[in-house]
Amino acid sequence: MIEQNVKDTLNPGGPPGALGSGASGSGTAAAVLEPPAPVAGRPGSPAGLDALGPGSCIAAQTAGPEARDPDSPEPAEPPPPVQATESIARPSRAGPATGAPGPVPPIVPAPGSLNLEDWFATPQGAYVLNWEMARVDQVVADIFGYYAVQVGLPGIDFLRASRVTSRLTASLRGTPDVVADAHELPFENESLDLVVLPHLLEFSSEPHQILREVERVLRPEGQVVILCFNPVSLWGVKKLFAAPPHAPWSGEFVSVLRMKDWLKLLNFEMRGGRFGCYRPPYTSEKWLGRLGFLEHAGDRWWPVAGAVYLMQAKKRVRGMRIITPAWRKERHKAEALAPSTNGANRGNHGTVTHAPQPVHHTLRNPKDPE
Repeated sequence: MIEQNVKDTLNPGGPPGALGSGASGSGTAAAVLEPPAPVAGRPGSPAGLDALGPGSCIAAQTAGPEARDPDSPEPAEPPPPVQATESIARPSRAGPATGAPGPVPPIVPAPGSLNLEDWFATPQGAYVLNWEMARVDQVVADIFGYYAVQVGLPGIDFLRASRVTSRLTASLRGTPDVVADAHELPFENESLDLVVLPHLLEFSSEPHQILREVERVLRPEGQVVILCFNPVSLWGVKKLFAAPPHAPWSGEFVSVLRMKDWLKLLNFEMRGGRFGCYRPPYTSEKWLGRLGFLEHAGDRWWPVAGAVYLMQAKKRVRGMRIITPAWRKERHKAEALAPSTNGANRGNHGTVTHAPQPVHHTLRNPKDPE
């Protein structure tokens, strides 16, 4: 019934239900002079296509060109369907060929994508981190000043025990207080009192440049605290022979002697240091707990074979001493050799004796009268 009504409405020469049937008496003239009334099922009607059923929609689409209003513009041709090519297809995320959404595969990190902060969350990394945090707290608690900066690892607060007034973190990763490159620190010359470098030099291609920047921003008598992995240890042996391709094994371990040499070239004076973590690099928390006795034994019998070490150094600036000119010394020496007239010629009885006057001899001309 609805389909028949739609066909009668769209047909100008049909029965009395056609468009324009009324005062004019001509269906064609009414269709030209009067605007068409809103019909359910047409796109311009208030009800729209939603008011029609499936059959009426098919009837409206199959209507011929004579059913279109002559005053309405020509309908635009629909664009051709977009063909999906192989280059833009995403087989890993898309479902089957029917278009049904398939299960999203889990994201597996690359073998070398495990960074140092993620490694510290493992039992092996937590064992190292607990030792380092305890030693750093002891060192930074006795360093005073106005500004302290931790360069690297912003997710771990190595300055939690510091008494410095302003404490900042600087890094290119994570959410630091200052987004900065360690090779070009955005701080003024001689403006910081303390700089902490937690495992930054091992994973840098230019560790010398980082130390030069630290020396530049530190004030005279400012201090730097360095944490680094020790190659002369069981952990260093694992790095040489069976190192996994992720942090910390992907870094370049720096020996203590080499680090001391770098700091000495930059006029740093060693203030102290400590080795730690003597247990083998086991990944199981159970085995790490069983070998806890090696901490005391290693600290006593092989102290230089710890997995990590802490180094503290102070920046020294040579002082300047003003040297007086040499002519002033000669003047004081001449004054000391001058004869004194204040009691220098007094006798034994307190009487003043005068020095004999010199006798001047003059030559006479024999022709001169006497």
